[in-house]
Amino acid sequence: MRLIRYALPLAALLALPLPFAAHAQSAVSAEKLSQALDTPGLQVKAVSKRRAAQMHQDYDVVDSAGKDMATVTEAPPSMFSEWKQVPDFEPLPGVGQEAYIRPRMDQVCARSARASACLTLMPMAFAKDKKPTVEQLKAALATLL
Repeated sequence: MRLIRYALPLAALLALPLPFAAHAQSAVSAEKLSQALDTPGLQVKAVSKRRAAQMHQDYDVVDSAGKDMATVTEAPPSMFSEWKQVPDFEPLPGVGQEAYIRPRMDQVCARSARASACLTLMPMAFAKDKKPTVEQLKAALATLL
């Protein structure tokens, strides 16, 4: 009887969908981002959610020395319309169903039928001659969708 009292609640808990389990199998691949941005050795680390009900998942992208290089935000496609409300974006053709770029922020965002994602480069993370091109940013963004 004692075993049943603990086993049933544990089984019910394990059957619940876990937000972090879903993001553990995220589309964010350090290898793909490294390749797209032509920056070897990138690592991706999930950022703890501030609220359990938070719909998006943030990731820090760091180089092999631990230096912050970029951030990634993944969310359901419905969040894309909220992101577009921020001013200073320009359409970015060729990525997902809809995409935009904020050149002054080094940010690209897009949505597909299954996800929305933003990639934001950290200020001064890349040397001027090593800063990713718009085509590289588009390729990196495509790996997130």
